[in-house]
Amino acid sequence: MRIRLLAALLSPFDLFRELSVYPDLKGPGIVFGLYFLGYLAVFYVASSKVVGVEHGALFLASIPMIPVFVMYTCLLWVFVTLLYWALAKILGGEGRFLSLLSATGYAQLIGAITVFVLAILYSQLPPLEVSDLSAVISSWAGSRLIAGVVLLAKLLMTFLRMMAVDACYGLGRGRSVAAGVIAFVVELITPPFNQLV
Repeated sequence: MRIRLLAALLSPFDLFRELSVYPDLKGPGIVFGLYFLGYLAVFYVASSKVVGVEHGALFLASIPMIPVFVMYTCLLWVFVTLLYWALAKILGGEGRFLSLLSATGYAQLIGAITVFVLAILYSQLPPLEVSDLSAVISSWAGSRLIAGVVLLAKLLMTFLRMMAVDACYGLGRGRSVAAGVIAFVVELITPPFNQLV
């Protein structure tokens, strides 16, 4: 499993070709475990940045929200994969949905890493006098650096998803790029999708 997770970063097309024949959901499960830990880090940092509230109590109160964030990210992963699947079918691709779901799950590793990067970046921002954690995170989201990191992650995940569609559905580069561009635009303009997934 560790080898496949590394392959998602080092040789993704080979991994996706392997997943087109032997899909697995253990790797994506590990990726979403990393999302959980990343969100835990983000909430910990955010709770330390709220002025006038006891840090530990605020962090403990925020922990029940973390599974909600992870489930939301999982649902968006499935919906984005469905979008790519539909585009692959429209463009004449042949393959199995489970293979594409597995491959795009490994592509989510970029998003999980990005959540950790955001926690590090958030730790460098000044404390804020606000009433809750969501106000802290919302105020930080307007940062150009944060927005740039999130956009870069989205572009990298789109690139990996294009490779996954090509490997799992045999679309070729041209049609895979077309599917990726269409999906990226849909993700950017559709409110539920324009989060970090």
